[in-house]
Amino acid sequence: PIRSKVHTRVQVVELLSQPGKPIRAGQPLLRLENRELELQLANATAVQTEIETRWRAAMQKDVASLKPLQSRLESARKTVERIRQDQSNLVVRARHDGVWVAP
Repeated sequence: PIRSKVHTRVQVVELLSQPGKPIRAGQPLLRLENRELELQLANATAVQTEIETRWRAAMQKDVASLKPLQSRLESARKTVERIRQDQSNLVVRARHDGVWVAP
């Protein structure tokens, strides 16, 4: 079975190393895809963009609402970053040197 730090349904979309060839520890072996993460990222990015737009508007008109918007913006940015990190975990890497045998 394929193990990943991301605990949702994934599928192999690309072999990054040729099976039967020597590999080094840390070398990328294959890339997985997770549609749920892609949708989460699209949603989180849209939320971040909306908050950024509101923040810019508040800078010109309603300075009192900047602090709550700043807090929401920081939260949105952290969410986007966390999802991007989860996506980067979809690249499976070799644990040690050896010969790659594809699943």
